[in-house]
Parts: sequence; C-alpha cells; structure tokens
Amino acid sequence: MATVLLVIIIAVLPVVVHYKSFTLKGSQLLYIPANNGSFNDLSMYYKSCLLIAAVLCLFLYFCGERVFPDKKVASPLIQEKSNRIFILLSFVFIILALLSLSLSQYADSAWNGVSNSFEGTPVLIGYLLLFLLSINYFSDSFNIHAVLRALPFLFGFLIVFGLVEVFYKTPFDIPALQYLVLPPSTWKSVGGFAASQYKGRISLTFANPDYAGEFLVLVLPLSFYLIKKSTGKRRIIPIVISSGLLFLLVCSGSRTAFAAFALSILILAVIFRKALLKAWKPILSVIAILIVLSSIAVATNNLKLPSLGSAGKATADVFHVDDMKIDGQKVYLKNQNHSFVIECVNKDLIFYDENNKQVTPVTNGSTFTFDDERYKAIKVTKQDDAFFVNMGYDAPVEFVYQQGKVYAVGTNGSLLGNVSDDSGFGFKNLQFLATGRGYIWRKSIPLLKNTIFLGVGADCSTFFIPQNDFAGKLNYQGSANLVIDKPHSQYLQTAINTGVLSLAALIAIFFLYFKPAFRALRKGDAAKHDLSAAIFAGVAGYLLCGFFYDSSITVAPVFWLLLGLGVALCNTGREVISTVHHINTKNKKEKVK
Repeated sequence: MATVLLVIIIAVLPVVVHYKSFTLKGSQLLYIPANNGSFNDLSMYYKSCLLIAAVLCLFLYFCGERVFPDKKVASPLIQEKSNRIFILLSFVFIILALLSLSLSQYADSAWNGVSNSFEGTPVLIGYLLLFLLSINYFSDSFNIHAVLRALPFLFGFLIVFGLVEVFYKTPFDIPALQYLVLPPSTWKSVGGFAASQYKGRISLTFANPDYAGEFLVLVLPLSFYLIKKSTGKRRIIPIVISSGLLFLLVCSGSRTAFAAFALSILILAVIFRKALLKAWKPILSVIAILIVLSSIAVATNNLKLPSLGSAGKATADVFHVDDMKIDGQKVYLKNQNHSFVIECVNKDLIFYDENNKQVTPVTNGSTFTFDDERYKAIKVTKQDDAFFVNMGYDAPVEFVYQQGKVYAVGTNGSLLGNVSDDSGFGFKNLQFLATGRGYIWRKSIPLLKNTIFLGVGADCSTFFIPQNDFAGKLNYQGSANLVIDKPHSQYLQTAINTGVLSLAALIAIFFLYFKPAFRALRKGDAAKHDLSAAIFAGVAGYLLCGFFYDSSITVAPVFWLLLGLGVALCNTGREVISTVHHINTKNKKEKVK
C-alpha cells in the first residue's frame, strides 16, 4: 500500500491534468485575473486533490500499521534518534500554518488556496507529512527500488509530451487529448478549447515554463543516476532519457533553472570527479543527442533561446513614466524631464504639458497622437466613457470617466482612484533584477514586519502585496494590468504566508539534511552513495530555484518526497540500504541465466 502511494506521488501526480472552472468571488475577484468572473485551471487543482488524498491514505496506513499490526512493524521515523528533530521542526511548521489560518482575514482562501495555485493549508501540511512518511518508508529498499523503477515511465511520458509541444503544439490543443482532460459537460467545446501557451517556451504539465524547468532540475540528477547504474546496452535508454530531459530544460527557457542545473552539475562533477574520465562515452552521447535536438528545434524556429533583457525595460519608444496619479478629472504622467496631463471634461479629452499649456493632438478618429517631441511615444484611444493611454509599454493603461471623476481600471474591471504607491524596502537600484523580481521583492519585504510569528494565511500573500503602483509595474513588469500575486521567492512566500518562524523551521530542516548528507557523500556507504549524490544535487538545484520561484503544487510534492528519501539514505543502516545494490545485481544474474 505505502509503495503504491509513493509511486503515485512521484510518477503520476506530476502529469495529472484535468479541466476545472471556478467562479471567483469576494477578494479573489479583485486580485485573480478572470474571464467573465471565472478562472479555468488545467494543471493545479486536481494535483492538489490527489496530493491530499494520497498523503492522507499514507498517513492512515502508517497509523493503522501501529494500531492494528498483523506483526510487529518497525518505525524508523520514530526509532531513529536523528529523525526526531525533523519531526519536531515539521510539526512546528504545521502548527504555525494552522495558527496563521485561524487568524487570517482571508480564511477561506487560506484553507482552499487561491484559484491560480491551490496551495492552501491542507496542501502545506501534506508536504510536511509526506516528508516525514517518506523518511519512514524509504528505510525499506523495496520502496526505493519501486520508485526508481517508476521514474523512467514518468520521464518517457514527459519527453514525448514535450517533443510534441516543441515541434507541433501543446498536446492540450489536440482534440483527441481534450476528450481526456475536459469533463464530458464541456466536450462540445472540443476543438475550440485553447490551453494557455508561452511563446517559444514549453510548460509540459506544470502550468508554467519556470515550474517545468524547476522540476527538470530536481529530477535530472536521478536520470544521470540511472545511466551510472546501467551497463552495456542497458545504458541506451537512460542516455536517451537524460538527453530528452536536458532538451526539455533548454526548451523551458528558464534562466534560473539553467543556473540551478549548473550548480547540480558542479556538485555531481566534484563528487564523481574520479569517475568522469571513465564515463566519457555516455557523457558525449548525451551531449550529442542534445545538440542534434536543439539544432533541429532552432532550424525549424521551434526553440527560443532565453534573452538577456529585462521585462518592461523602457526603450527610446517609451514615455518612461516615473510617477502617475489621478486627481479628480485629471491624469498626471511624469517622467524625469516632462509631465503630461490628460483632463476629461464632459467626456472630452484635453491635453496639457508641464507648464499647463494645452498640447494639440493629431486626431485620427478616436485615436490621439502627438507631434510634440516630448510626447511622441504616447497614444491615447477614446472609447465611450473609457480611454486607453499607451506609453509604449507592453499594454496600455485603461481609465474611465464616471460621475465627474476619472478612475483607473484594475483587475477584472475594478475601479481605482489611486494609482500612485511608491512603498517598498530594499532593491531600490536593483528593481530590474531577475526580470523584475527585484521590484516584486521590494514590494513584498515590508510585509515581513507583521508576519514574524504568524503569517497572513497560506496562499494569501496575493491580497497583501501592493498593486496600485502603476508606474512601477509598467517599468519593471511591462504592464500595469499585471497582478503581482506572489513574491516570486519560495522563502519570501513562506515568511509572508505562514510567518518568518515557519520559514526558519524549513531552513533548519534543509540544513539538517545537508550536513549529514554532505558527510555521507564523503565517507558514506558505497551502496547508497550514487543515489544520495543524485538527490543531493537535485535538492540543491531546487532550493536555488526557490530564491526566484514560488512553491508550486506541480513540483513541490516530488521535492518533499525526494528530500525524505535523502534523509532516509543518511539515516538507514548499511545492511538495509545495501539491498538496493543486491536487487540490481540479482536481476542482472537472472536475466543472464
């Protein structure tokens, strides 16, 4: 039972996709972009449901083994003294998450998660329980062997799915597959349904190319492990798998994932430095296949290499707005050199410069442009009671005139009287950092002063990150319409949602894993050394990604399971874990006969 559940979590959960539509209500309607009040999900909701169900069953099975045992059942999680600190820290996190939920002003969202991530309190608790239960059940080499046997099937599915996405289109847009991912009630829309796509990048079954890259960084070292443990012709399949996964990583276009993968490779190179020369054939084979696939993708214009530019960065064709504000019937746009004023009088638009002199526009129907050199980048389009101001960024800013006042249009049509918010802390001169993440961190960090002990509730940072800094969002994100729903850092996200203390508990867990893992890699048991190294490298890469990516239900369950496996390998005795090697040897001998 435990074996089946572990295999489901690591090999099935990442590829679960099914359509779910939600009608947004209350606060979520103000913060989550929707289509006519609805949010449609393919890749997250049912993953969260499966995780909660699988972890609950695993936990009940663990309890049942001890309450109604047919025979005495060992409990390495409890019996190993070194595990007790992991139990303590995990329950500290769980208690803080529950307390943050109980005091959250958005308790419903803190319980269920917001509709674009579904990482509510039960999911966070599920992560930590999965971690602890993985430590317990991976003390048995049978469970380790079962999970390793399941991985090639997962990798094979992702490679086929990814190749279709790279060279054809996202498989979710293929009618035959839509019958599988859409509920019967929506089958009438088969063929007309369009999944979200990222131009020049692939997201696989992870909803976002960055999450796809993060997942690949986490599991690629395990694919290399499968190469190392194979010999002769048996190496062909692991070599093809590793090459395919590397190609998918390139196609994800995730720069952070590339950097994290480089760290993983460096770790593996240091650990296996003496064996690298002997492994030159499989290494060159992987590189050769990767080069061939990448060359074909580039030649067919199906691969967009990551750019080095920053999102939203102003160019000569942009009126680089440093401040924007609304005052009654007027909208003020200001940059370093000039100001531009738009006044709405009885639905007519009048334009002024910084000296309050009227600026005459070039009128083309309902569109206004300007010959004045100061304002050549500005284009204003009028439509009934609304007008759109395009300053050369990725998207225009929409305003409406109602009851004698001008309002900016926010998320899902909300009306805003204030669009000037220069609050923030740190990163003042680094707001372009990591495609605008410096700006997001600057806006998010001030929230920490109120979340030292308890957070605002799981998944609730969305409701607290300031959204009314239109000038800042234009410059550092490219669009004032963009909702900054998360801090874009797993560590900031945890500190805001469940509190700084809960983050400290997680960091302590990571540190307490790395210390014995590093020691074991230097002097540990040879039978578990290679697998330990693969997990160590993958976990390190994932945690590096965590500085720039939020936690996601699409990737995090596999991370917590592998972290539990890593701890189990550090704690398990030589005699038990060595059976992993003996199983592989036994299988080879049987096939020779």
